[in-house]
Amino acid sequence: MEEGKIQLRPLMSRHFAFKDYLDAYKYIDANREATMKVLIDVDDSEE
Repeated sequence: MEEGKIQLRPLMSRHFAFKDYLDAYKYIDANREATMKVLIDVDDSEE
């Protein structure tokens, strides 16, 4: 991955902030056929 031989970005469907986790699950339910990976970003600075 560090050498750029594996492209991971096409596998990531969407990013959500931790506070929007419910929207992330709704997105998954509504887009099951087209969704590969949905990421929920956890960041300590959001507290």
